[in-house]
Amino acid sequence: PSSRSRSAAGSGNGLVGAWALAAHRVTALRGRPLWVLDEPTVSLDSASVERFGAVIRAHLATGGAALMASHTDLGLNEARELDLTPFRARPGSPRRPASFNEAFA
Repeated sequence: PSSRSRSAAGSGNGLVGAWALAAHRVTALRGRPLWVLDEPTVSLDSASVERFGAVIRAHLATGGAALMASHTDLGLNEARELDLTPFRARPGSPRRPASFNEAFA
C-alpha cells in the first residue's frame, strides 16, 4: 500500500480510519462488474467486517462478482472458495529459483 493508505489505516482514527479506507476502495470499484480485492478487511473490527460483507452481498445481488483473498469469514454463505494450493510456487521449480522465499513452500 502507499504511504497515504498506511497512514489512513494507522492514524489516530483507528478503526474509523480503516473503515473509511475500505469504503473508499470499494467506492472506486462501483460500476465495475468484477471486484478484485486482496485482504479487504484487514484492520476492521467485527462490526465493520459485517458492513463490508453487506456491501459485497449487495454487489453480488446486482449481478456483480468479487474475487477476494481473505482470512476473514465475511458471512457470505453463497461464496465459493477457490483453493490455489495445487498451484503454489515451489522453491527450485523451473519457474522459481532455489532462493525463492521458503515461507511459500
